[in-house]
Amino acid sequence: MFSQVIRRLRALAVPILVAFLALPLLAQTTVTPQIGPALTFTIVPVDNSLGDQYDPHVEGDWTAYTSAVVRSEIRYYNFVSGTNAVVPFSGTVPETDILSDVHGGRIAYSRITADRNAIMLFDIASGTLTEINPQSGSNRLGTAIGGNTIAYVDFSAGNGDISVYDIPTGVTTRLTDAANEQNPNVSPDGNTVVWERCQTSLTSCEILMAVKGTGGQWTVSVVTSTGPSSNPDTNGRLVVYDHYFDPASNERDIYIYTIATGTTQRLAFPGADYNPSIAGNFVAFENQASALSAPEIYLYDISLNQLYQVTNTPTVTEQLNDVTVLPNGQVRVVWSGDDGPGGERNIYAATITPPCAPRQFVLDASVSYSPPTVKFPPIHIDALVTPQPPLPFLLPGKLPVTSGNAGSGFSTLSFKLGRQLPNSCLYQGANGGTGYKLLGCVPLRLAVGSQVTADTLFLRVWDAAYPGARVRVELNDATCK
Repeated sequence: MFSQVIRRLRALAVPILVAFLALPLLAQTTVTPQIGPALTFTIVPVDNSLGDQYDPHVEGDWTAYTSAVVRSEIRYYNFVSGTNAVVPFSGTVPETDILSDVHGGRIAYSRITADRNAIMLFDIASGTLTEINPQSGSNRLGTAIGGNTIAYVDFSAGNGDISVYDIPTGVTTRLTDAANEQNPNVSPDGNTVVWERCQTSLTSCEILMAVKGTGGQWTVSVVTSTGPSSNPDTNGRLVVYDHYFDPASNERDIYIYTIATGTTQRLAFPGADYNPSIAGNFVAFENQASALSAPEIYLYDISLNQLYQVTNTPTVTEQLNDVTVLPNGQVRVVWSGDDGPGGERNIYAATITPPCAPRQFVLDASVSYSPPTVKFPPIHIDALVTPQPPLPFLLPGKLPVTSGNAGSGFSTLSFKLGRQLPNSCLYQGANGGTGYKLLGCVPLRLAVGSQVTADTLFLRVWDAAYPGARVRVELNDATCK
């Protein structure tokens, strides 16, 4: 059966590709976020004890951060149990722990000792502490973790170079060997790394990206060579960073780069916007309304193009945010605020239930008459929609016929994301011609109900019984339930 599906779709491939290739590809667009409704949530202190607490990172129910009381240490907190503990030292003096990241119940961070600056990995459940790729005299600072990948900055050769370490195999790969590289971040699946490359100074940087392909090979590419750009983060599908849109007025904006298409969106929001973090379809960032105002934390919903203000404390500087999406759809944001008695920073968090506004896209296509004759050739009325942001939807098992009769004819539902080749799903008339039933899809063998994401969808009714057939398909955002 599947071989028949492949043969049939090959015969239909040319007109499907022509429809997709005819679409224009815009390199950059400007988006004005809409202010969303006021959300009800509680801001909770993670750590507002004595000392300086800063640089929080969050994933799921765990957050890790740096705490400086007697000496700098890494602490971690669980939002369910309320556990707050310190990553243990080895007992060697001096030891200083800084710059942590957390993912999958593991914390990666930098440890400064008398003979080296090392990258460490702490497993919370087992309490196991491991030095990554140990080397006497190493000089490594700044780390990020996602999946089974740890990225860090290696200064052993002078300038900072980005290296990635694969936890299961213990293999280290150096991604760069030029200029000054800094500030890496890793996608949750561990297959995408982003960082800054600073050719002339540490403040005039461009954004680079490396994607892990088959066989474990990393491919490095430039996200933006227009500086100054900084603070990149990625969810594996998108890269976010801040960029001086207007250096003369000190206006920084948040940019969202789609990896599949190579296209960029600028969020046009007043003030200086910087230090974005991304999880799922949500971007947290800091906004400073004017040079005299304190920065506040905002949350942007890409799917709905809505912006929510998380903090509103004009006398407190809130910064160094991070964001995660929980399995139930809630969004958790962490940050530090300098509200200590002497201006010391404390760690705060908010767990937010974002509103869900259902998106629906309708494809309506028909064919006038089939089989074709010289006197009565078929007339195809196709449906083509381009949802933005891309639409996550569930693959339908049936294309309903709203008028006419499908007979034993065929229809195709094709879709793609960015520059990827389209996936095409073949349907054949069934149930007395009242609809078209899914036979199969190529190149991906998708099943009924599979969740896919697309920014272009194309529906064609190829043939049907007399007097033709009209198909109407309603595709809903699968993330909004």
